[in-house]
Amino acid sequence: LLGTVWTWVNAIGFGRMYMWTPFVFSFTAALAVDAIERPGIEIYLLRRRICMIVITIATLCLFYTQIMDRAYEWKTYGSYAYQNNARIFDVLAGQADQSVPYRIALINAPEKDNIDFLNGAFHTRGLATFTGVTHLATGRLVKYWDAMNNRNSLYIKDNPKPVFFSLNLPFSKDTDSVDISEISTAMLALANVRYLVSECPLIGDDVIELHRPGMPPMSKLTLRERAKANFSGRNDLYLYELKYTLPRLYIARNLRVFDNDTEMLSVLSEAPASALRETVFLSRADGPVE
Repeated sequence: LLGTVWTWVNAIGFGRMYMWTPFVFSFTAALAVDAIERPGIEIYLLRRRICMIVITIATLCLFYTQIMDRAYEWKTYGSYAYQNNARIFDVLAGQADQSVPYRIALINAPEKDNIDFLNGAFHTRGLATFTGVTHLATGRLVKYWDAMNNRNSLYIKDNPKPVFFSLNLPFSKDTDSVDISEISTAMLALANVRYLVSECPLIGDDVIELHRPGMPPMSKLTLRERAKANFSGRNDLYLYELKYTLPRLYIARNLRVFDNDTEMLSVLSEAPASALRETVFLSRADGPVE
């Protein structure tokens, strides 16, 4: 039980704890100052010193968490405005039919800046992502990811929920791009993924380029340029649209039944997206099916 609680705290709790820590310390310091300055209350020297220590700790903690930590984060990964005001959001607003639900997948590549911080920006704008933290992850979802990208994804299998799913595709220095055929785009389409976001160009017949970067990534900017970008938003991302995307709800005409999940996912990973639109794939592990 203790291990499960710690996993949850480590996965989703520390971020909230870091946000609340300065406020808790500030509140404690305010109480200490009030106790010191309030007339009519006699405070012994020891208690007065304790209150002063609390004020000092609160000030140092507030300085560290709100200034030093944020300064490092802004310099390395970018601020909230840098992520949330990314240029691709304007492109998405002009491209997508807002009445049709869809998901977005973020593509990581080695030797490139990590773009997983964008997951929160998508969620802030009410956009669903197929990558990132999945609080309701199941063992079958893990198997789905394994079949989709040939066990090349990054996630923590041995930990309980939530599970962090990340598409990490090999980067080719010869073409300075990522080959999207390394994963099953049909299974991405089946998961209702419509758009792909990447820091490097994608090569493949199943994607259409909608936007290309207008500025270098954060790691290649000067200190002055980083400061400016933190307030103006990032424009270092590629945006692609899958040529074929399946809706979250549709009616299929055909049915294929498999003896187990392994057999089903193996065939599913090789099937084209057009075939998935016409056929439902079921495993006998789901129950009696004919």
